[in-house]
Amino acid sequence: MNARNPLPRAGRDATGLSGGSQTALGQWFDQLKDSIDLHDLAARLGLQRQGKGNYHSPHHPDSSASLSIFADGRG
Repeated sequence: MNARNPLPRAGRDATGLSGGSQTALGQWFDQLKDSIDLHDLAARLGLQRQGKGNYHSPHHPDSSASLSIFADGRG
């Protein structure tokens, strides 16, 4: 880890993130997801939500919301 890149080096250099034992990167993301409420973060960033569903993308204008946050950590 360093100031420019907060990810553990082993996590950045890990070759696979699916299957098998969890990489340092996977562990880092799990810790991050446990410590941050993504809906709160989206609200703080000013993302517009369509009802109780998806958020409008912050990267491009879209007519229907396309950014999803899932409770099981897939978002």
